[in-house]
Amino acid sequence: MKGLDKKIKKKIIDRLYADDRLDATKINVEVEGSRVIFNGQVETDIARQLVSEIALEIENIKSVDNRLDIRFATAQPAEVKFNSQHDLGIDHPSLFDISDRIGSRPSTFVADSIIAESVRVALDRSMYVDADMIDVKVLDGMVVLRGEVANMMAVKAALEIAMYTEGVLNVRSNLIINTDQ
Repeated sequence: MKGLDKKIKKKIIDRLYADDRLDATKINVEVEGSRVIFNGQVETDIARQLVSEIALEIENIKSVDNRLDIRFATAQPAEVKFNSQHDLGIDHPSLFDISDRIGSRPSTFVADSIIAESVRVALDRSMYVDADMIDVKVLDGMVVLRGEVANMMAVKAALEIAMYTEGVLNVRSNLIINTDQ
């Protein structure tokens, strides 16, 4: 790694860690000239976008290859417990305790081939994305998007399309922002 690449990498890492909107501990940064490559995990699409935006603010950076996985919070049942009638606003002499377990899991299984086709069709309908420039692969409900897009808005649109497609459990983007496009 060249001296300038090391300085840019340090500057990016410092900015990632300084931003309290994201957890940078699972983000790996590589710099190759005017290109930054991110690998690792973040918890939200917003955090993933923020990482790219931070990099693009750095002088000499012209493209970002954001390969960060979005690890959606796994559905953990949460216990909700009311300990008194007052908590519930109910006045009944025999009611003294209520517990409920709440959780969320995908309700249906969708075949990978159907997910891939649904994502492709939705990308094709989007005015923000050139669908011909994006390759869609799906394995066990995980969508992988690969290709080049013109800007961060196109990345966001492609990710949201994939995330909100029925049957998708996770999304990984290998989309590269090419500002020359």
